[in-house]
Amino acid sequence: MAYVKTEWANDSLPAINSGNLNKIEQGIYNADNLANNLIYFKPFQITFDVSTASVGSFVNGHTTNDIPTIPGMSVIGFEIKTVSTNSNQNFVLEPNSRTNKVYAKLYLGYKEGSTTSINVTGHIVYGNSNFVDSTTLT
Repeated sequence: MAYVKTEWANDSLPAINSGNLNKIEQGIYNADNLANNLIYFKPFQITFDVSTASVGSFVNGHTTNDIPTIPGMSVIGFEIKTVSTNSNQNFVLEPNSRTNKVYAKLYLGYKEGSTTSINVTGHIVYGNSNFVDSTTLT
């Protein structure tokens, strides 16, 4: 049901009463509830084993656990939050999902002394299935 905006004017109707105030409260509640159910972010971490990798090489990694299914939601993308070491010299290629895990590729642009692993954290981004356009753009 679409929200019907109330036009307010000083010293005239409509009255400020429980019915009108409750209408406002319900509209705020409905908008907040809708916003909370449109997008969901699930944190993930990938630990890249760089113990034998050399600078200038790519290292593959993936999450240990499967990507969780959230009823009514579809995975719409991924975002990288942090890279544990020298993020200005190492970069991660955009993660993707294969076999229900988050996979990513790290370019090892710098390696500090005895570094054996690099952690990457980010989020799996889910969107409400009712609002995700499944039409393929060609």
